Amino acid sequence: MNLQVTDARFLPAEQLNPLSFGSLLGLEAKGAPIVQRILMALDVTVLWSTVLQILGYQAFTGRSVGVATAVVLGPLAVIVLIVTLFTLF
Repeated sequence: MNLQVTDARFLPAEQLNPLSFGSLLGLEAKGAPIVQRILMALDVTVLWSTVLQILGYQAFTGRSVGVATAVVLGPLAVIVLIVTLFTLF
């Protein structure tokens, strides 16, 4: 409904995704702290695909859930660490 009422070219990316936690919780993007900005970027499909990747890796390799979680989320943690280091310096 939001896309039919307003022009999508002028909407921020956070408002275009109706499944983001920010949209589901009714959070505003303007002047939001970092936690709210993260919630605006995350959505249900991202979490579901991550869970499926973890379970798929576990089923494919026969490893434990902890090892599968570390393997799947490890590259993401490295990327977040690098971006955080670049923003600090």
